[in-house]
Formats: sequence, C-alpha cells, structure tokens
Amino acid sequence: MHSGRETIYHNGSLLLEKANLKDTGFYTLRTYNRLGKILTTAFLYLRVHSFFWKCGCVATCAQLTIESVPPSVAEGRSVLLLIRNPPENIVQFVWFKGMVDFRNLLAIRNITGREPTVWGPAYSGREMLYSDGSLLIHSVTQRDPGLYTLRILRADMRSEEAQVQLQVDSGRMGP
Repeated sequence: MHSGRETIYHNGSLLLEKANLKDTGFYTLRTYNRLGKILTTAFLYLRVHSFFWKCGCVATCAQLTIESVPPSVAEGRSVLLLIRNPPENIVQFVWFKGMVDFRNLLAIRNITGREPTVWGPAYSGREMLYSDGSLLIHSVTQRDPGLYTLRILRADMRSEEAQVQLQVDSGRMGP
C-alpha cells in the first residue's frame, strides 16, 4: 500500500503528501511492545474531498450520498450511516428502513426548532440520530440489513434523497 507519499514518524504520526480521493478510507495504527505483543489499536477514517473552482471560490462537486461505516458490519457491532455532501439550508432529516413509506419510518428530526427526534414505526430502540443527520445503529442483528433511505427537506421546500445498502456479516460476531 506504500505509494512513496507517506512518512511515518517515531511518535506514530503519519504524513500523507498530496492526498487524493484514492486515499479516502480506514487507517489503523497499532503499537507493539518489544516482544511483538499488540498494546493498542487506533482506527481513523480519512475523508478526502474533491473540489473545483467556481466564481473565484471553492465548491464541492459531489451529490448527497450515504456511506456505511464499516461497509459490512458484524452482528452485535454498531454501524454508522454517514451522510456525505449534505445540501445547504437543511430544515429536516427523515430516515426510512427501506423505501419511503410511513410504515418504514425510522426517525424525523427538524433542524430549525428544538423539537426532539420523532421516532417512527420502524424504530427498534437501537438507533441514534446525530445532528448532522447521520444514523448510528447499535447491536446490529440479522433483521437490520437492507436498504435505508434518507430524505432531506431544504428551506426552499425542495427535498433530496439518498440510499445506502446495509450489509451484515453473520460469519463473525462482535464483542
């Protein structure tokens, strides 16, 4: 995986020069004792943005997407459905398990007021909605895989949707 752009320092720091979109992903740092036993493990997700110049300022060129972190989650572990490139002027996030249908409603959160999250019929009690709209699912089970849909309502009353397919790996159990 070494591309010649990486420098590792004695304190464990990693310098990645001229980062590009291919560098996006998970990075792991492990420390070992003198006998080769693992002492600590740290994980980091690096996100590299693409951009272009428009009217003298930087503008992102990507559309709203959702990323499953990790891409495939072990049963019993947690997964984050992470929002990428959200639009501006968001007033509401609405999550569905499956397609957009009231029976599939997981959660609604209004951004403009201080109203609490409203949980829907598909809510299992293991979901947590972050202020940026990302959805965390704890203790994933074999009932959780499938399509998840996010609908974002903007201040101009236009909406945008994105979907993600959640994959659960039943071959390994989480702690």
